[in-house]
Amino acid sequence: RNAQCNKCHRIGHYGSLCRGRSKPHGSRQDVSRHSEAFDELTFDDIAIDGNAIRTEAIATVKILLHPKQEATLQGKVDTGAEGNILPLRVYKKMYPKHINKDGLPTHTKSSAVKLTAYNGTNIPHHGTVRIACRDNAKTKWKPTDFFVTDTPGSIIFGLPTSTSLNLVQLQKGGERSVHQ
Repeated sequence: RNAQCNKCHRIGHYGSLCRGRSKPHGSRQDVSRHSEAFDELTFDDIAIDGNAIRTEAIATVKILLHPKQEATLQGKVDTGAEGNILPLRVYKKMYPKHINKDGLPTHTKSSAVKLTAYNGTNIPHHGTVRIACRDNAKTKWKPTDFFVTDTPGSIIFGLPTSTSLNLVQLQKGGERSVHQ
C-alpha cells in the first residue's frame, strides 16, 4: 500500500499495474485538464502457491460533473450489488461546494432505501446523487444514481449500472447451438 510507482510516482501501486501516464518526478499535473480521476484504487491480490489471482474487477467510466466538464470515475464492478455506492470522501472531492459546515452533502436526494452489506450489516447513507455516466466509448450519457455513504470502501458499480454501461455482459447459460 505504501509503495511508490516508478511510472507516475504516486503511492499505492507498482509500475506494472500503473494505468497513468509517466511524468517526470516532481512535476505537477495540469489542473486545467477537463478530465481527472477522483478515486485511485489498487488491485487486491490473493497468493495461492505463489500465483497471484486478481480478486476484484475495476472499471473506469466517464462522468459529467457539470455541463461540458467531463471526468473519470474508477470503481469496483460488483455484480452482486443492486445499487451504486459513492463514498462521501469521493463526493467531497467531486462537489466541494455541495458540503455543509458539518462535512455532509447538501445536494443529495433523500432515500428510504435500506442498504445492507453482504453479511447483513446496515450501511447508513446520505441519500442519492444522480451523475451522468457513460462507458469509454462515445455512447449516450446515462443518468445514474449513487448512494452517498460514509464508508471506507471503494466506489461500487452495481449490476444494473455495470450492464447498462457495458462494464459486464451477461451470457445466457446452458444453451448451446450445434451447426452441422
